[in-house]
Amino acid sequence: MTTMRRALMLVMFTAALVTPVRAQSQYDSPFSIYGFLTQGFAATESVPIMGIPMGGTADYRAVAVQARYRVDAKSNVVTQVSHRRLGHSALAALEPALELDWAFYRRSVGPVSVSVGRVPIPRGFYNEVRDVGTLLPFYRAPSFLYADGMEAVDGVTATARKDLGQWAVEANVYAGGMEWKAVAADSAGVTAFVQRSERNIGTQLWLSTPITGVRAGVSYLNSEDDLSPGGRSSMWIASLEIDRDRWMVRSELADATLAGMDIVTGYVHGRFKVVPTLHVMGQYEQADFGVIVPVTFEWTELKDAALGIAFVPNSRLVFKLEGHRAEGYMFDVPMNRLGAPAQSNYAILSMSVSF
Repeated sequence: MTTMRRALMLVMFTAALVTPVRAQSQYDSPFSIYGFLTQGFAATESVPIMGIPMGGTADYRAVAVQARYRVDAKSNVVTQVSHRRLGHSALAALEPALELDWAFYRRSVGPVSVSVGRVPIPRGFYNEVRDVGTLLPFYRAPSFLYADGMEAVDGVTATARKDLGQWAVEANVYAGGMEWKAVAADSAGVTAFVQRSERNIGTQLWLSTPITGVRAGVSYLNSEDDLSPGGRSSMWIASLEIDRDRWMVRSELADATLAGMDIVTGYVHGRFKVVPTLHVMGQYEQADFGVIVPVTFEWTELKDAALGIAFVPNSRLVFKLEGHRAEGYMFDVPMNRLGAPAQSNYAILSMSVSF
């Protein structure tokens, strides 16, 4: 079966599920199903990047189905399974046919909501929706800040929200183990690996302002791993959003210490609604690395500037066309970081549907 036929079958499967779910809600069933599908075609003009080859690939996909069971008015059980295709990326070797993203029990205790199990991490704007194409300005969330694998924690999270007049505060804390996926490049090529970290402790604080659509947040994660000196790594993230009726701007800046490196990464992107069904988007992402070996050595791992347009017939269906200009060393071939950075232009055409 060809890749395109598989993608078409997934679209038909997703569409077929929409009607039963809507009918189900009429009877106030305690069981509900949600999901999404994003199918893309991507190509690069020169250096392969993020699984995108020069000849192009339609093996670019993200599908997930989420099931919720309402135990009672204060508690529910949530599971989510997913299937992803990453083109020619070395990370594709780590992707199972079907992966368990989340499986947790959540209960409200007064103003606090507590979740136990494999729980999505409260981290930044996009961690919990990083593959939901109908909610993302571009095909994927910014690649460095939302690294593969750092999505869920096997442990516990707690969330509390407090209204303070015209202000509102939401606080999150979490603890447990997690794993993240990465690639390593040497003269033999690019390989992917999984790194497990235990005794992770993190927190996030959101502040909603009296100005409509304006909120800010800060988050912190401290992890135990085998790659960092002293066995610990950490990350700070600062977030800012201005979301108005016709336009939106979001920006996040992160500072992390990992595997003996200091990593500063961030992005800014915006969206403007020309008309309700036609959106124009722009984004700039950059990641700077620094390491002492034994003198300080710094380089820019990635610069990625993107422009895109989206056709949005309704909130559950989005078509996007985006073009990117990438420069740096984060490509799918070994790069000499003492040499000049590579450059490449790549494009992604995608369709996203949710139900």
